[in-house]
Amino acid sequence: MGHLQSQFVSLVMRARFFLLITAFMLCCPKPWPQTLTKQFSATESGSAAPGRLEPELVANSEQSPQAVASPADSLPDAPGYPIAEVVPATPSGVPVRITADQQEKHGSIYTLTGGVRIDYKDYILTADRVLYNQETSDAEADGHVRLEGKRNNELILADHGKLNLDLETGRFENVTGSVGRQPHESKRKLVYTTANPFLFTGRVVIKEGPERYEILHGTMTSCLLPDPDWRIHSPLIWVNYGEARAKNSYFSLLNVPILYLPYVTHPVDSESRQSGLLIPIASNSSTKGIVTGDSIYWVINRSMDATFGTEYFSKRGWSPTGELRYRGRGEDFAQASFVALFDRGLAPNYINQGGQDILFNGRHDFDPDEHNRAVATGEYLSSYVYREAFAESFVLAVASQVTSSAFITHNDDGLSASIHFDRYQDFEGITQVGNTFDTPQIRISHIPSFDFDTVERTLTATPVRWGVDASAAGLSRSEPGYATGEVGRFDLYPHLSLPLHLDGWTLRPEVGARETFYSQSQIPTNTLPTQASATVNRSDLEASFELRPPVLVRDFLGAGSRCGHWSMRLG
Repeated sequence: MGHLQSQFVSLVMRARFFLLITAFMLCCPKPWPQTLTKQFSATESGSAAPGRLEPELVANSEQSPQAVASPADSLPDAPGYPIAEVVPATPSGVPVRITADQQEKHGSIYTLTGGVRIDYKDYILTADRVLYNQETSDAEADGHVRLEGKRNNELILADHGKLNLDLETGRFENVTGSVGRQPHESKRKLVYTTANPFLFTGRVVIKEGPERYEILHGTMTSCLLPDPDWRIHSPLIWVNYGEARAKNSYFSLLNVPILYLPYVTHPVDSESRQSGLLIPIASNSSTKGIVTGDSIYWVINRSMDATFGTEYFSKRGWSPTGELRYRGRGEDFAQASFVALFDRGLAPNYINQGGQDILFNGRHDFDPDEHNRAVATGEYLSSYVYREAFAESFVLAVASQVTSSAFITHNDDGLSASIHFDRYQDFEGITQVGNTFDTPQIRISHIPSFDFDTVERTLTATPVRWGVDASAAGLSRSEPGYATGEVGRFDLYPHLSLPLHLDGWTLRPEVGARETFYSQSQIPTNTLPTQASATVNRSDLEASFELRPPVLVRDFLGAGSRCGHWSMRLG
């Protein structure tokens, strides 16, 4: 009996404790999890949710010092004692700044009139009148609408527009704009800071996101608006992350339709390139006939690209062309181009005037300090008749000389050593032989040439300065009726100089000795000279004297004189 009584009492006590715990949980606030920090909590007056900022009045308001509660009362007595306080979560959104001449608010809708400007994220929206929804970030703008995006340098000028600044989407009417370019607005027109901008117009432009557009019944060009030299017209143009493409479009020059393009692409900014077909060529010429052709542009990598194509002349034949470009680090570059014509001649004689012209220029620095570098510039012209008949300018047509040069050099501490390869070609007239032409020419080659030079250096413990120039080259020359083999030439020229300065006068006497050696010689005759195996050695002494007077300088901004004053520069 006692045992049952004790169990009953235990059950009653457990029930009482359960009821007390339940009542406590129902009557007391629940401790929801919060963010803990050692910083003091922000006051209500200082917190504002970005993306929900009021217009200009609130945006320019300042925090009152009295509104900030001091946390000194809640600090422990011991200095440096760490505390942890519960602070509210960071509000989401982005700050908005609104300015306008007149502002009205009905709920979350702002009606802004006169000189409206909204700054949100990286966008700036200006217009004559704007309805802005604070909750959804939707805006409807009328009159001189201008949307400028700093991140992508987007610019849209329109008569009317609806857009969501948070999603970066919208719809605009009667649009003129650009993408990927930084415009500067002058008093009369927009001036773009690049020679190859991407500009577009459209009856309707739908902005689907950052750098994504649909242009309805619009145009695109790289010429400055509003009067570009050429345009591409299309009922629908897509712009998507650096590329613009259109279908069923046509190319117009000076507002005259020229060519139908079933598919065309255009780069949006100067940093992006895309491989593909270029705009076809169509023209007419009295000497070439009807000219048609096209080219392929190939982006090899970020530092190199190439263009290959061909043109067909209805009166002459095929003319292939090509160009390769490379740009490396520092001053490194290379550029090569060629143009040719497989000529069948004009009727009725069909005289061949074809040929090839190849150009190359390049440079490479082997070290950052440019102590070692290689440079080359060269041209190969197979026929001067080809240049004379098909050159695009008069200056090029009469240029009968073709030069090529390449060298590798090392420069350090006033010493220069290099190896050269030079070729000189001069066309001496045109002679017709049957249906072809003969062009007599003179060729002079230095293959190779080794050079060593020094800047003048001071002789120890004296005012005398010394220098040395030395070279060794293999020479050859050919002309109508005469040609030489490889002839060796060695040249040595040491020299001494003594610069003297006296009251602004400079006197510089110099003396040197030159020794030149040729591995072969020339025997003069009454007609053409002949080459002999005997060597030739030439020695001579050279002397020169240089005198320079003081330099007179006139200062046109001299104080105390309307005409300035004269002075003498000594030394």
